[in-house]
Amino acid sequence: MVYVTLRLEGLQAKIIENAIKMGLGKTKTEIVRLGLLGLNREYNIVATSTSLAVSKMAQIDAEIGAG
Repeated sequence: MVYVTLRLEGLQAKIIENAIKMGLGKTKTEIVRLGLLGLNREYNIVATSTSLAVSKMAQIDAEIGAG
């Protein structure tokens, strides 16, 4: 487990405030966690079972396409 204290100002603070108003999360912590998950989804920083399954399906599709 990792503990982090963040000081957010300007655009970053506004993003978190608006995300809470939009109902994406109830707390600032939830919004930051969602942001981290979004980063991982975008850049595959840590492989997840979902990303591994998608990679395997792509490999199978390529093999089927190659005959």
